[in-house]
Amino acid sequence: MDLVKNQDGAILGCTALCMETGEICYFKSKATILATGGAGRIYASTTNAHINTGDGVGMALRAGVPMQDMEMWQFHQPALPVRAFW
Repeated sequence: MDLVKNQDGAILGCTALCMETGEICYFKSKATILATGGAGRIYASTTNAHINTGDGVGMALRAGVPMQDMEMWQFHQPALPVRAFW
């Protein structure tokens, strides 16, 4: 759900929602890797998973992580509606 930082801005871990119980859990760590699946669901027509909503990008931005080339989202063209021209 979000990254947890100390007073100096260092990331200490994250909070997450337990899918089984609905409880919010805290995971303390020495290193944190975000592997959240991207944001393919920003497009109306996509083959991306329903959970790829960009939440990981939001977590990183709120934590102050610098971003680069954010306009380069993966786009899978077969998800577009097909119109035959022949």
